[in-house]
Amino acid sequence: MKIWIKTIIYAVAAGLIITLAFAVEGFVKSRIAETKVKQVMVKQQEVFSKLSAENSPDEKSITDTGVYNVSGAAECAMPALVSVGVTTVSYTYDFFGREYSYENSGNASGIIAAQNYDELLIVTNNHVVEGITNVNVTFIDGTTVEAAVKSAEESEDLAVISVKLTKIPTETLAKIRIATFGDSDALVPGERVIAIGNALGYGQSVTVGVVSALGREVEMDDYTLTLIQTDVAINPGNSGGALLNSRGEVVGINNVKIASTSVEGICYAIPVTTALPIIEELMVRVELPYAQQASLGFKGEIISAEGSKYYNIPRGIYIREVKSGSPAEEAGIKPGYIITAINGRPVYSPESYEKIMSYTQGGSKGTVTVKKPVEGEYVEETYNVTFSYRETGGR
Repeated sequence: MKIWIKTIIYAVAAGLIITLAFAVEGFVKSRIAETKVKQVMVKQQEVFSKLSAENSPDEKSITDTGVYNVSGAAECAMPALVSVGVTTVSYTYDFFGREYSYENSGNASGIIAAQNYDELLIVTNNHVVEGITNVNVTFIDGTTVEAAVKSAEESEDLAVISVKLTKIPTETLAKIRIATFGDSDALVPGERVIAIGNALGYGQSVTVGVVSALGREVEMDDYTLTLIQTDVAINPGNSGGALLNSRGEVVGINNVKIASTSVEGICYAIPVTTALPIIEELMVRVELPYAQQASLGFKGEIISAEGSKYYNIPRGIYIREVKSGSPAEEAGIKPGYIITAINGRPVYSPESYEKIMSYTQGGSKGTVTVKKPVEGEYVEETYNVTFSYRETGGR
């Protein structure tokens, strides 16, 4: 190695000088850009710091107990609500096998949940943004801006979309606010609740009802959610919108309606006490480069909902083979076990497994939850593991 270095020492020195010059130039440019961003951010932060006070409802709409009337609660929350527009691309083929594509547009709702250094972060449902090609948001003043899907969690039907603060006009920033979240655990059946959302794509509208029941387990295609049941009118476009209590606080995220001619007044919302920890994680979740992603080191196959019922075994990934020296083997995970969760996130399909591993860092510590056969029954157990790095084609 030393002989090789001596042979090209002058070339390396020249290269270092050039590299240093580019590095200095890049550093200066980045500092200039950073300074400009900070200048913009200072102005935006000054505007945003006034939002809660300026966009709160009139005191006349608040009773002595701090409870709003319906219009007051809606007025309080409306600046924190957005309409979400999405576009998907569909493909079809004619008789001669020629492919044609066409765009489909849809409407939903979102809640302004937080702000980081350069983004406004908006929570909505995963099913709103799943498979889309474009997304935009429309604020209370009618301003529409381009947005992006930051991250999503299918098993919780939650997603976070982001809007660059530099894209939002100052006048719009002065009219919007970050939502106030309440305590969904404090809800009781019969309590009045209010839903706001972009029903049928007409823009934000308000409907009123009561909490019908709490802790309802609702089966989706691949997972089960524990939800708030209400009789509030929820229509297409309301997904991702806010369920409010009488103080104008967000206590739920509307997501499901039972659509049947024999059913009326059964709608569901995700409780915010369940949603907020997941939302906070989604706000900082980053999909890693493939080489940095985590791996367990096994071969297996998915057990679908149908297979689970037919064979009377748990859903998850059935382990056929554990690689020698792999994190799975070192943790004590064996063939015949069924992986049901990784780091607390449920595994119910190859896609859900791959998604979890895509944002889990190789070399990090975590947990793997399995169902293992014991005397004719499946027993749940959680193993501590240190993930290896992803290998091409491996898990």
